[in-house]
Amino acid sequence: LPEQRIDKKVDTAKIREWCFDEETARNKQLSERNTVREIEIVPGISMRLVWIPSGKFQMGEDEGSYPLETFRKVRIKKGFWMGEMEVTNAQYRALFPEHDSRYIGQQWKDHTSPGYPVNHPEQPVVRISWEEAMTFCRVLGERTGLAVTLPTEEQWEWACRAGSGDDMWYGSMDMDYSDYENLADSQIRDLAVMGVDPRPMPDNYPLRKFWDFVPRDTFSDDGNLLSVRGGQYRSNGWGLYDMQGNVAEWTRSERSEDTEDKIVRGGSWRDRARTSTASYRRYYKPWQAPFNVGFRVIVE
Repeated sequence: LPEQRIDKKVDTAKIREWCFDEETARNKQLSERNTVREIEIVPGISMRLVWIPSGKFQMGEDEGSYPLETFRKVRIKKGFWMGEMEVTNAQYRALFPEHDSRYIGQQWKDHTSPGYPVNHPEQPVVRISWEEAMTFCRVLGERTGLAVTLPTEEQWEWACRAGSGDDMWYGSMDMDYSDYENLADSQIRDLAVMGVDPRPMPDNYPLRKFWDFVPRDTFSDDGNLLSVRGGQYRSNGWGLYDMQGNVAEWTRSERSEDTEDKIVRGGSWRDRARTSTASYRRYYKPWQAPFNVGFRVIVE
């Protein structure tokens, strides 16, 4: 049996001592250096990075793991550059042209098509293993002469929060996120389809209750069902887009010393806000390539 969990009282006022607003976040960036740079992957395809300054923060409690990760102080000793957006299919295929992010299956349909595509050039790359993401970083580093890698989970959370002490960089997890992130909202209903030329089931269709089964946040409608081109929602205080939505993201951190599991942070179009908080963790083997997990790079 698992050990009995003992909830510790948390002084939330203390945790928020390090928090700061969006204006302060921008000033921290500007005080260290220019905030944006661009690197070329291949001629005609480049990637924008934003500067993430050094600092310290209270790393959030993680309700998505066992054993439970409690609050702890973290110091980011050196600033780093981070991808403004998640790596896209076009950017990934510039180095590995054979990759295909493929499709998302529809629920209850005549199989005349593979489903909804997630392989458009501007969509974030998915079905990428941790090993493949690290290989992309290595090859890009060799081409550019830069120290390209994945962020640690500490770097990721610091960058995601941009000074926020809440569940999400923009506020609480029960706040309408339509303008901020692409998560599992009311649009998920359109996974349930019907017909030879599949179309979403009408709300009053008698079989909908059997096929419309994906959990969702009913308090939000972000306007998109699947992953989309980056930059369609608001950026956080440091100019990063889609940190807690669109697709989840690999980090280079391991779950523990006695496992090979790698930590994935953030949420995706398939995840509700409660499982997409700034501190929520997922774990996968380094060879697994989940349908809703991608990555963004950092340059140290």
